[in-house]
Amino acid sequence: MQRISAVLLVAVITALPISSRASDNKPTQQANDHPEQCPEHEWCGCWLATYLGIQDRKLWRELWVARNWASYGKPADGPAPGVIAIYGRGTGGHVGIVTAVSRRPGFVVLKSGNDNGAVRERERSTEGVIAWRIPG
Repeated sequence: MQRISAVLLVAVITALPISSRASDNKPTQQANDHPEQCPEHEWCGCWLATYLGIQDRKLWRELWVARNWASYGKPADGPAPGVIAIYGRGTGGHVGIVTAVSRRPGFVVLKSGNDNGAVRERERSTEGVIAWRIPG
């Protein structure tokens, strides 16, 4: 009976819209999912290059800088699943991949590394996005 209850609970939770889940702001993976070959700080670009399986070592290393993703791939018209979002922050930035477009205008679900020290997938505002890119 406990197994059936657990299965039903999982089915209900996964059927909820992403914005209704209690775990929205919790890491989807542990902080130790930081790729060991990536720098200790500012590793979102390195994580994404690793996540996308970029094999060219020179390009992979250049993409460690979040803003360098603004010239990678092809321009996208805006957010959509699979599109890369590049955020500008001062001289730095942040980068991640859109996994869903939120029902809330101006928000996406973004998967990214070095989001508060972990790999996370959560709803984020699109404010501050300087480029949308299609990988490849």
